[in-house]
Amino acid sequence: NWLENNFIENIRAQQWYNGEPPKNLSGFINDKSNRLIGWATMRQLRVKSTLCQVQNEITSTCQYDYSFHNEDKYSYKPGWKNSIIKNYSSSITQSFQYSTSKDL
Repeated sequence: NWLENNFIENIRAQQWYNGEPPKNLSGFINDKSNRLIGWATMRQLRVKSTLCQVQNEITSTCQYDYSFHNEDKYSYKPGWKNSIIKNYSSSITQSFQYSTSKDL
């Protein structure tokens, strides 16, 4: 998936096209032009699922384009299942809690 195969690899400078290591590029992202200041933080914006009006035979739920009005603000547990369970460490549980952009 994109997060594992692209984002993680490109958040830090990787070797050059000729296989040489990225010397003197500590803190740079893989474009070797921009520098990452601080920690990389991602916030996933989710859209509420709604019942489909037209194509019930194909799928029973639909997701529309993101807007502030249809943002999904529920917290989940790993696997994006509803509700947080207490079998996970607090750092894992916190990763699946809904946060506003101000909270971050």
